This record gives sequence, structure tokens and C-alpha cells, in this order.
Amino acid sequence: MEFVTASCCLPGCRQSNEDAVFSGSFSVGFLAIVADGLGGHGHGDAASQAVVQSIRHGFMRDGSISPEGIQRLFEDAEDAVRRKQTASCRMKSTAAILLCQGDQAVSAHMGDSRLYYFRDGRLDFCTADHSVPQMAVFAGEISRKDIPSHPDRNRVLRALGSGEVPRPDVTPLPSLGEHDAFLLCTDGFWSLLTDLEMEVDLSKSVNPSQWLGYLLTRVGRRVREDKINADNLSAIAVFCQADSPVERTLVL
Repeated sequence: MEFVTASCCLPGCRQSNEDAVFSGSFSVGFLAIVADGLGGHGHGDAASQAVVQSIRHGFMRDGSISPEGIQRLFEDAEDAVRRKQTASCRMKSTAAILLCQGDQAVSAHMGDSRLYYFRDGRLDFCTADHSVPQMAVFAGEISRKDIPSHPDRNRVLRALGSGEVPRPDVTPLPSLGEHDAFLLCTDGFWSLLTDLEMEVDLSKSVNPSQWLGYLLTRVGRRVREDKINADNLSAIAVFCQADSPVERTLVL
């Protein structure tokens, strides 16, 4: 299985961009990662970049998609963020990653950056946020569609840099088939879209660049019409196919 990707990492309406993204194919497999620095802790950009660099290097070194291997990736990323911290700056970061070897794929995440998996054009799986509103969903107090408007949406319950042993959610996915698709994105991106909108735009797209372009058009329209002070907007769109991999970054 090979992977065609498109990505964006934009500041939105913010002065700085504290997100980081990466996707690439190596001899050991394919990796995609999005990370969102927690701005309230200062220097979120350094935290997210440390996470991306650590996980990238760890995957290239070990090439493991086992639960134990993924746990090591997150522990190394935790250490990388902690090394950046100071007494006055306890930076942290979320992370959502996709790791693939052949037709085997695994999702892992901490925080409220998400991974969406689409099979036959329909949403088959989405990570569950480690956040206060997600706990309210589990408790039956709100529905999943109410998360973006929840007053505590930005209260993240798990993040790298917390000083604790990381507890990522790791989910093996079904064997991949041609035309399967993934969307990895930070909360600034997914909070402005619905699952149905993602599916509709996927159905119209012949490649991930086109899909991401449709989604960014929706996001831009929503920001303008609703006068939203949009957070950083970062995403990676991934198509599974038999052709040679092509990677590109889409700039709005």
C-alpha cells in the first residue's frame, strides 16, 4: 500500500502558529502526525515541533507499530517536550498519529487532535478526545456534535509534557484497502466542520489535495460568515492507493 498526502498548517486568525505537521514514507513504513501546542502554557510551537521531530526520528529508528513500540514513541516525545520546559514555561502538546506498514495501520493520540478514518467514502472511525467535553459525551450530558460549542472545549485532559507517563489511546485499524482515506487534524480545523461535510467533500475529490482544498474553503467561509476568531488550522489528508506516493503541502 502506498500513500498520497496533502497537508496544511495555517495560523488561522491567530498571531502565531503553535501547530506542527509531518507526513512521509520510509523504509520502515508510513507516518503522519499532527501536534497542537497548548498556547496557555507558552511556547506551544516549540512543544509541538519537539513532538513531531521526536516521533518522526523514533519511527525511523525502530519502525515498530506494536503497542509497546508506540508507547516508546510517546515516552520519547514526552521527554523531548520536558527538555524544552523551564520553571516559568511548562509547555505541552497534543498529538495524533497514523502509522502504517503494508496494509496494516494503527492510530494513536493524546489530547484533542483527531484522526478520522474513511472506508468506502464513509466515516468508519474517529478518535475520542481527551477533553472535558468528551467526558460529557461519555456521561450522556451532551452529544458529540455539541463538543465544538462546549464552554470547556479547550480543557484537555491528556497532553505530552505533563510530567506523567504518557497514556495514548492506541487503536489497530482494519486492513487497508485502495481508496481508504484518513484525515488528521488539530481542534482548530475539526471544530469548524461536521462529519457529513468531510464525507461530502471526500466524495467529490480525486486526490487528497482536492479534498483538503474543499474543506479549507468550507472553513474559510464559516470563519468569514460567522466572524469566528479561528484557531490555528492544521490537517493532513491521506489517500491509500497502489500508485507511487506523492507528497505535497497545500497553502491557503
